[in-house]
Amino acid sequence: MKEILVIEDEVIIQLFMEQTLVRAGYSVDCCDSPSEVLKIADFNRYQAIFCDIGLGDRETDGIDLFIRIRETCERPFIFVTGSSDIGTMRRLHNVQHPYRLLRKPVVEADILQALGEFDLA
Repeated sequence: MKEILVIEDEVIIQLFMEQTLVRAGYSVDCCDSPSEVLKIADFNRYQAIFCDIGLGDRETDGIDLFIRIRETCERPFIFVTGSSDIGTMRRLHNVQHPYRLLRKPVVEADILQALGEFDLA
């Protein structure tokens, strides 16, 4: 079974994404904070990673996590955000690896389409 990691601090969105992915046949692990994510020993077991950019008021955001995870793992990364501020979009534009961006509120079709773009559907 394909495994997906969901990094999202908003409980309702996290549950929606988890339920959508489980119904589509994936095994899902969820984290809601950067510190929880960084405790994961092996990111390579995941076929894809969904990650909220904002992650609340924490010092480490989803883009920072992406950079740290990419040091050890080359998995498809799908950012999720409700933000459209210029600074965040510039930082995201500087990411030198293929990724997908989903805007909140996310819908089931977008989640599955994003996986399809990485041949994971």
